[in-house]
Amino acid sequence: MVEEDTPIGIDFSTYEYAVERKILEAPALDMTYYVDAAGNVPDDLANQHVSGNGLPDVGNGDVGPEWGIDLVIFGGTLRYGPWVDRQR
Repeated sequence: MVEEDTPIGIDFSTYEYAVERKILEAPALDMTYYVDAAGNVPDDLANQHVSGNGLPDVGNGDVGPEWGIDLVIFGGTLRYGPWVDRQR
């Protein structure tokens, strides 16, 4: 005997709740990505000094390497919900 699938209602294996394909719509977007190049860090952490802003000085006269992304969205729409959250 061959079993045949008889779908009743929606096929939940292919249905995605709250799908939003256009997460961001904007006429203009400005993205800046920055990253510091890490160098040699001194081994002697006991004699570590504090820089002028209160953060540890790693031996180069400044704080440790940083990285980041800055996004500026000009006049756009950002949609966020359950489906978008699952895509993170």
